[in-house]
Amino acid sequence: MKRSILASVAAAACVCMPLSSQAAGPMPSMFDWSGPFAGANLGYGFGHDFFSERSVHAKSKSATLDGAIVGGEAGYNKMMGSNLVLGIAGDFAFSGINSVSPSSGTYGCDGGCKLEVNWFGTARGRLGYAMGNTMPYVTAGLAAAGLDASFVNSKSPTAGKKAKVGWTVGAGIEHAFSSSLTGKIEYLYADLGRLNIADGCVVNCFTDVKFSVVRAGLDFHF
Repeated sequence: MKRSILASVAAAACVCMPLSSQAAGPMPSMFDWSGPFAGANLGYGFGHDFFSERSVHAKSKSATLDGAIVGGEAGYNKMMGSNLVLGIAGDFAFSGINSVSPSSGTYGCDGGCKLEVNWFGTARGRLGYAMGNTMPYVTAGLAAAGLDASFVNSKSPTAGKKAKVGWTVGAGIEHAFSSSLTGKIEYLYADLGRLNIADGCVVNCFTDVKFSVVRAGLDFHF
């Protein structure tokens, strides 16, 4: 499963090059990064997760948190002096990121402690440096996600279902293929804070939701 997800992400990144040759408009000698843009992206989220219980200082075994994401984005850039580019960006993605943590010697999971990230979105500022048709950038802002945490065999599967807001920080590089089409590769780290799980633990069970995202995208500039 992991191999197929990684292959899909790699294929999405590679497809940027053939598409660029078909895009309208000649290759600019110096791309004008100012203005609105919108596009789509495909990526892979990864990290580690475990469930804990505060009252007895117990926790489950750690499990790999991973899965594919696909979504869209939009934003606006403004070129400043000294080749600096200021921008804002917002995005939303459907997510298959999930994990199932097994029981440990101190913490029991009824069939496994499951965490699902059903959707993921951000609202960020960006600061880039234009190098002709290429722009490396850093980015930071708010992150939000729809989370669902439960025991696999539980009769209350929505015990930890909640939308959470946190923060994100990252970096990327974007390249202009024509006067209107750019492609980018981006890394984000997201921290969505602590998700409490009511089922089976009263109010003492929780999981801390943190993960990384690597994605490739195509944007059209207007």
